[in-house]
Amino acid sequence: MGVMRRLYRASGWNRMGAGSVLIGCLILAGWKDVLGSDSEGVFRMDRTNTVSLVQRARFVPVHGPELKSQLPTCALAHPERDGAWMVLEQKTGRVWLIETESGKGARTVFAELGDGTAFGPWEGFLCISAHPEFKSNRRLFVKRDVLVGERRSTRVEEWLVDSDGLKVVGGRPKIVLEVPVASENHHGGTIAFGRDGMLYVGMGDGGPQEDPNGHAQDPTSLLGKMLRIDVDRISVGRTYGVPGDNPFRRVRGGYRPEIWAVGFREPWRFSFDRETGDLWVGDVGQLKHEKVAVVRAGENHGWNVFEGPAGFSDRRRSEGVQYRFPVLSYGREFGVSITGGYVYRGGLNPTFRGTYIFADYVRRTVWGLRRSADGAVTVRILGDAPEPVVSFAEDRKGEIFVLGQLGTLYRLVLDELEWR
Repeated sequence: MGVMRRLYRASGWNRMGAGSVLIGCLILAGWKDVLGSDSEGVFRMDRTNTVSLVQRARFVPVHGPELKSQLPTCALAHPERDGAWMVLEQKTGRVWLIETESGKGARTVFAELGDGTAFGPWEGFLCISAHPEFKSNRRLFVKRDVLVGERRSTRVEEWLVDSDGLKVVGGRPKIVLEVPVASENHHGGTIAFGRDGMLYVGMGDGGPQEDPNGHAQDPTSLLGKMLRIDVDRISVGRTYGVPGDNPFRRVRGGYRPEIWAVGFREPWRFSFDRETGDLWVGDVGQLKHEKVAVVRAGENHGWNVFEGPAGFSDRRRSEGVQYRFPVLSYGREFGVSITGGYVYRGGLNPTFRGTYIFADYVRRTVWGLRRSADGAVTVRILGDAPEPVVSFAEDRKGEIFVLGQLGTLYRLVLDELEWR
């Protein structure tokens, strides 16, 4: 129950009731990018502008119940093997290689990563990502939480995989990045490579609730930030490289050069649109607002001056700072803990191409979000997942999969639907 408890607390869900039933399709007309300090009137997501979706997506398990994982956090399509998935378990540090091409499925142990992991209820192994040149260099990266004595930190580690691509080899990983954290929650989740070959690391504010220490707006802290590092080069005094075009590398004010964007609370899941390269982030809210953001270099996404589109605290507000407001924000009547997903670029349903698919972890509702050329946003409910949605995954062909917190990986079947 570790991930569930962490997300409940991170979202403030423990303060809320189960709430009302979600309905229909939401159309947010007239959305536009906004820079400034006031988001009033940018968009609304409410029950007054809803329509029905005639059909719902299906969630089809890709393996039998005997192959369920224990508290999984991340599923990664194997870079070389169609129908093969690497599934990471939060508490054990085990990575299963699940082969699904046979129809029934089979699994083997891909890696045993677990030593010295911090085991607070919201901590553990968070994400895995394969190097863009995995086929030739066999490099695999892991994000995890660690407790050494009384010192907590979140690490990015590098492991090596055997020549067949079937198992991690070697006893100890290389520590690429280590970020000290003060509490056991809000460490972010995802690590992922962009089309530029750089590794992006989503870091939460490090807690505790409401970010009282102002980490997310602190330029000297890596917490509450989107980081961008080069794992193929080493900068002086570091175990990784700092890209020369990182936006804060030469900015005054003590900014850490690894920072790519500022102002996040708990960016649990993010992904890149494989066609455009846009970075889509689902950032878990505090009390009122879950948000979806498209994040670009040098932006400030507001936390904890803002929670989603609404003002939260003036304590860390700085004069002259421009804040980027989200593409979409939803309140507690629709859900309480966002799980970011992927922009659909598969070939099985061309009408869904360009649709960002995301979910609410607790309510299990899965949505699709579409932006038109004039900036209007349309959101449709695609269905209700069989389990809390801890993560999404994308196969090599661009089809979308859903990882349930109870241990099953599902294909999100959009084949019978039409976006209109």
